[in-house]
Amino acid sequence: MSATERNKRRIARMDIWISEAEKASGEGDAHLRFLFYWIAYEAAYQTGPETKDHRKEREKLHGKLAFHCKARLQDIL
Repeated sequence: MSATERNKRRIARMDIWISEAEKASGEGDAHLRFLFYWIAYEAAYQTGPETKDHRKEREKLHGKLAFHCKARLQDIL
């Protein structure tokens, strides 16, 4: 499978989870939306088996997200 085909599949999986998040529109569904968006993010980000370097880069990204969105993440959680 080519890189383009893999990317198309990742985008399709991501779109499905984003659609699920958008369906969960009730006030009590915030936790579901968060989970569905997180799964969408994971579907888009994951490119193959995780290596040690990949894990380090992922942790850096998560740290940056948490730093910039700390108040928002605390509200969601």
